[in-house]
Amino acid sequence: MKQEFLGLLSVLEKEALLCVELLSILEKEQAILKTHDLASLLQSNKERETCLLRIRMCDESREAIIKKLAKSLNVPPESLKLHNLLQWCPPALSESMKKSIDLLTDLLLQIQAINAENAQVVSFSLEHVQMCISMFESMGVSEKTYQGSGQMKSIGRLGPLIDRKA
Repeated sequence: MKQEFLGLLSVLEKEALLCVELLSILEKEQAILKTHDLASLLQSNKERETCLLRIRMCDESREAIIKKLAKSLNVPPESLKLHNLLQWCPPALSESMKKSIDLLTDLLLQIQAINAENAQVVSFSLEHVQMCISMFESMGVSEKTYQGSGQMKSIGRLGPLIDRKA
């Protein structure tokens, strides 16, 4: 069982490093969102997706180890949370495991906060774009237009400045 805890500790440390990387990517993304640089944003998205994929691989490794530990401890895997595992952790690994869990928890809270901030920036930008589209759609053109024969034709109401049909 000590081997599983060593493996879990290793996965948690790797996951924490990946979360530090993700946090850095999200902070850069936040600056990019404010500058409206599409090329940089697309590059940042690629980096973020790659990092998230690597984190997901760590999650799968962690879940597999927890299933092994649950079987050894004769408890359902869904009842084993990281903090609960500390009670069965070998004393030599207990302090390192607690530090890794606390670090990972703190990083995840920071990631959640910056994600919320980035979501607000994106939401504000989207609202601004929608407001501009509405403004352009409500602008009218002249009440009169030319017929195919070249004579003036009254269209009766103002038409849209932008037509969404191509």
